Amino acid sequence: MTSIEIQRFGAESAPKVRQLWEVLFDHHVSIGAAGLPTIARHESWPRRQKYYEDLFEQHANTGLWIASLDGEPLGYAVAYEDKLDGERAMILETLSVSANARGHGIGTRLMGIV
Repeated sequence: MTSIEIQRFGAESAPKVRQLWEVLFDHHVSIGAAGLPTIARHESWPRRQKYYEDLFEQHANTGLWIASLDGEPLGYAVAYEDKLDGERAMILETLSVSANARGHGIGTRLMGIV
């Protein structure tokens, strides 16, 4: 997986990561969702997409980074700039890497870019 490309996008590109979000959602449910109640899977993506749109509207420096190989998304990160203890900070909202792409440093690369 040496030719992985990571690009930054806006909210309009969120639909490209729907499948990766659903994989993350399924994983959280499979491990018990930390004991928290969950919504139905079919409701999950529309709510998440709306949440991402809201982040882009509310925070000037919000980004959606997608890691892809030959145009196929393998992972993504969503982060936004905010203040933490009075200092500028990038808040990582979501990080997801597909199961077949794990172990190749994609999550590490996404974190580094964010």
